[in-house]
Amino acid sequence: MNLAEFRKKTQMYLRLVGQSQKSLANILFIHSTMLSHKLNGSDAAHLSALEVKQIIKGLAQWEAIDNQAQAIELLELMDLSVGSFKQQEWQSAPSKSSRPCLVNPISPPNV
Repeated sequence: MNLAEFRKKTQMYLRLVGQSQKSLANILFIHSTMLSHKLNGSDAAHLSALEVKQIIKGLAQWEAIDNQAQAIELLELMDLSVGSFKQQEWQSAPSKSSRPCLVNPISPPNV
């Protein structure tokens, strides 16, 4: 697991779309301070697999990430597999966008 790189990339994606860590915490239904602890691995706090998935989905909904490779990279940084998302999740589109947020333009992964 590479929490430091996951944190760095997450923060970069948030900046790209003008979102804040507080907005991301709201998606996770946790306080922004707790998210900070989890992203920094401090006070014995850690991100669960579900929270990592929710972060990726949030970034996709904000169109900070727009392709499968970016989502997979974030999963792998946290030692999660492509199979962490069900096939239908890879093919679903966020409500504000007409295109699937996690789908590679060529094809979804084999999960």
